[in-house]
Amino acid sequence: MRKSPLFLLAAFAIMLVSCKKNSVLSIKTYDVDYLNKTADVYEGKNVMEIMGADNIIVFDTLIMVETNNPDGQLEIYSSNTMRHLGTFCKRGRARNEFFNTSCATEQCYYRNGHIILAMFDVNSEDLQNIIYTLKEVDITESLLRGSTVVLNADDCMSNGETLVLGNDFGSRFQFELPLRYEQTDRILPRYTVINNGDSVDLKIFNKPMETMTQNKKLPYSGNIMKHPSRNLVVQSFVRMDYLLYMDIDADNYFMVHQKGALTFDDTYVGNRDMYQIVRFTEAAASSEYLMYLYRHGDYTLSTSHDEFYPELLVFDWDGNYITGFKTNLSIHAIEYDEIHKVLYGLDRDNEILYAYDMSHLLP
Repeated sequence: MRKSPLFLLAAFAIMLVSCKKNSVLSIKTYDVDYLNKTADVYEGKNVMEIMGADNIIVFDTLIMVETNNPDGQLEIYSSNTMRHLGTFCKRGRARNEFFNTSCATEQCYYRNGHIILAMFDVNSEDLQNIIYTLKEVDITESLLRGSTVVLNADDCMSNGETLVLGNDFGSRFQFELPLRYEQTDRILPRYTVINNGDSVDLKIFNKPMETMTQNKKLPYSGNIMKHPSRNLVVQSFVRMDYLLYMDIDADNYFMVHQKGALTFDDTYVGNRDMYQIVRFTEAAASSEYLMYLYRHGDYTLSTSHDEFYPELLVFDWDGNYITGFKTNLSIHAIEYDEIHKVLYGLDRDNEILYAYDMSHLLP
């Protein structure tokens, strides 16, 4: 008996639902091609040497440098003149002091006309019970007073990343990885939106990825970045060729994936050679672009493990690959100055800050 078109359509719909259930991901994936697409080597300009520099944050006309200097773990410079403006975040136990600073999310925003920097205070005196406290530092007021001004502080998880949403300290986005997979039933990472005490978990994965490695969290670790003015969060993956876009206000979630690369529906095989498994590492964001240091292209893999020069890949906030270039420097952290159209790269080993003029590269 010949089947009706309606029957065939229903069968096709059931098949699609079944396929989606069987897939590791619960959201759409779009294949793009960014592998080995970067332009020639672009050499950065040495603009500053900063002792003990560990990370950089660029916002408005300020360059903020996280350092290991106990007398001031945050150095601030003018991006207009490169003049030193102040030293803040002294090591100590007081509310306006820090045990150890961390600017992992590199998040800065305006509130009431002031520049606010979200920083993590990491108390690691008890290695069995490390305490992470999220603090808001009023950079504008700190510069005016000549001393560190902390507006808000709240304990947060230690096994992931926390972002402030809507420039409201009571609203958060959390990416959480289980500390030890062998001691918990929860294998997948957790993505949570918190609004003044109410929390909602986002469903990104239907089930865990098949792995052949004892450390089952490897495929999920990555860097979290937020759009400067929207509740749009993007996670890059250190060991997978994916970018996860989460537009929280629009309730729109999708993955961008390098065409032909390992997928979450495949089996992850651990590699003892870290240089063969690293993809996306550090990131920078502007209102138009996301920029990543990428370490799995042919160019990077052809450099020596002592140097391991990365490529810079530029995406937009819709998941499109825009452009990029190769570096010949050991850069470990990046930030983008949207006002001057300059990309800053930090070489932690040599404590040097480099600058790349991006005005001729970006549309």
